[in-house]
Amino acid sequence: MRRKWILVIMALLNISCASHIISENNESTKYSKIKSDYKLTDLNNYGCKEINSSVIEHILHTGALVTEKEIHDYYSTTGCSIKGSVLLNGDSIGFSFDYGGIMHFSNGEILGCSENCCTENYPYCSFDVYNLKGVR
Repeated sequence: MRRKWILVIMALLNISCASHIISENNESTKYSKIKSDYKLTDLNNYGCKEINSSVIEHILHTGALVTEKEIHDYYSTTGCSIKGSVLLNGDSIGFSFDYGGIMHFSNGEILGCSENCCTENYPYCSFDVYNLKGVR
């Protein structure tokens, strides 16, 4: 009986370790194995709080690919960021996450926390479609 429980626990651990974060905007995009020391860079001395993997997981799951122009027009950067790496469809890529809800990947892609991501007062969201900067 004890051996049976050990096998069940081992199976559950393997399932959780093998889990993937699937992009809700593109089901063929799978992220896994987030690695970061979560060392905070606070360029503007805002006193930013430390974050954990749940923040990154939320962005990876609900964020949308955006362009530099969209970042300029619809987002605010904070100067608060962390760096790390993640597997994207099995390939390791680096990332820098700005607390404004912007994730820059080493492959050149940018993931932004926008409408689907900024729900329920999510604190790492600077997206504002109604405040288009540079338009008068």
